[in-house]
Amino acid sequence: MSGIVTFPAEKPAWPSASRRWVSRRGVLAAASPPFAWLGLFYGLAAHLRLSLGRWPERLNDNPQDWLFNFHFNATGLGFIGILLGLLVVPAATLILLAWPSRRRLALYPLIFGAATLLVWPLLHLAPASFLYWWWD
Repeated sequence: MSGIVTFPAEKPAWPSASRRWVSRRGVLAAASPPFAWLGLFYGLAAHLRLSLGRWPERLNDNPQDWLFNFHFNATGLGFIGILLGLLVVPAATLILLAWPSRRRLALYPLIFGAATLLVWPLLHLAPASFLYWWWD
């Protein structure tokens, strides 16, 4: 009996895919709306610059075509959606934490909120005249 030594099984360093708290797909789904909107925002900046041939000088410096109006409206609605989503993050997190079988999903609203807060300073890297035009 003294020659038989048993050791407890070692736990793997990384949990298996079924035991992880977050999935790559979930992180991508939670973080993609703010970054997709940022792409739409900078696409609008490029659209305005290429359509006018310069950065806007006045508030009503808008190209008069339907595609620009569509792009502008889509960007504005996306901005409202991202801000409303950011307001929902605390409630969604608390609801998911209160629901024991869905508790592990509570990280995804927080990832969305973190991505939105990361996009905010990236938004301000646009040229000053475009930002002035956008906010008014």
